[in-house]
Amino acid sequence: MPTSGGEPHRLTLEHASIPSPPAWTRDGHSIIFSSTRRSIPTLWEIPVSGGEPVQVPQVGAVALHPSVSPKGNRLAYDQILGSSSIWVVELAEIDGKNSRMQVTASKGYNWAPEFSPDGKKIVFESDRSGTMEIWTCKRDGSGLNQLTNLGGPLYGECSVLMGCFQAVIPMCLACHLKLKRTFVMRLRYSQPEV
Repeated sequence: MPTSGGEPHRLTLEHASIPSPPAWTRDGHSIIFSSTRRSIPTLWEIPVSGGEPVQVPQVGAVALHPSVSPKGNRLAYDQILGSSSIWVVELAEIDGKNSRMQVTASKGYNWAPEFSPDGKKIVFESDRSGTMEIWTCKRDGSGLNQLTNLGGPLYGECSVLMGCFQAVIPMCLACHLKLKRTFVMRLRYSQPEV
């Protein structure tokens, strides 16, 4: 649907769960989303014009929270297998050699990755400090940095899904102080191509 309004257009026809927010490809021609259409959630791509979804190769099972880098050449997502890790796939090489790279690992949960506007960093949620906090790292996993120290809930309804890298801290803090829990809605802003 155009930002100016209009009729929504249904893309998926199955009655499967979509357990995390979808992501646009940078050319605007497709949507990448997680779905349980074949039982266990994994990532799928569907043209915005409609059609049959195609499973994204190399990502594996229990893949959630897709995020496409500003240049459109990388896909970040989280994968839950007892604990969860964040992975990056080089989209140009997705049909060829295995370009999958684990970016974060800890015994807890690491999820909801989003690329920074310049594509050099990834912001994500993690409970590696004992409570769910916001962290960043370089796209190769180095330079790990904790941004918040909210002492929020370890599990449950905490969902900080960042769409605007610069707006994370004020929004998250305001929601945390007001509700004693962290709930931030996903915001999508146009980002310049890098």
